[in-house]
Amino acid sequence: MKALDFNFFLNLPPGIVFVPFLPEHARTLKVEQAEVLAFGPADLGELLRYQAANGLAVTVLRHGKPIAVFGTVNIWDGVEEAWFVTEEMRRQ
Repeated sequence: MKALDFNFFLNLPPGIVFVPFLPEHARTLKVEQAEVLAFGPADLGELLRYQAANGLAVTVLRHGKPIAVFGTVNIWDGVEEAWFVTEEMRRQ
């Protein structure tokens, strides 16, 4: 499955779209996930670029702005590991 396939299979709210992951998408996220912050000052886009090179990688856009990135990494045949990074979102 490819990132764009999600747009056809899911009933998404207006303004939400799935696109192929690019490192620039991750760099714009305001991340507060402890698991991600544990990497320290590392470039999140660069870290996830390595993940994306070994499996599926998708960006979720909300009105054109990245709000989450997710994907899977192929560990060995038949075994995938999932990863997910979201932007901190607060209701206004």
